[in-house]
Amino acid sequence: MNEMEMRAIKAISDNYPITLKELAKIMKISYKRAELLIKRLEFKGYVIREPLPDKVYLRLRNPPLGR
Repeated sequence: MNEMEMRAIKAISDNYPITLKELAKIMKISYKRAELLIKRLEFKGYVIREPLPDKVYLRLRNPPLGR
């Protein structure tokens, strides 16, 4: 896991509930870069998207799958 992934996981943990847009703002990266980062973390089994009627929140998977 690289530094950017660790920062994202910490930001999600510290700021839950958090949206992708809020994560990008906290990490001071573009929305697109945050989206790619979350896709990578989803693929690795660390993060899942939690869709609600008005927003989609990011949440940590506990424990991560397969790692």
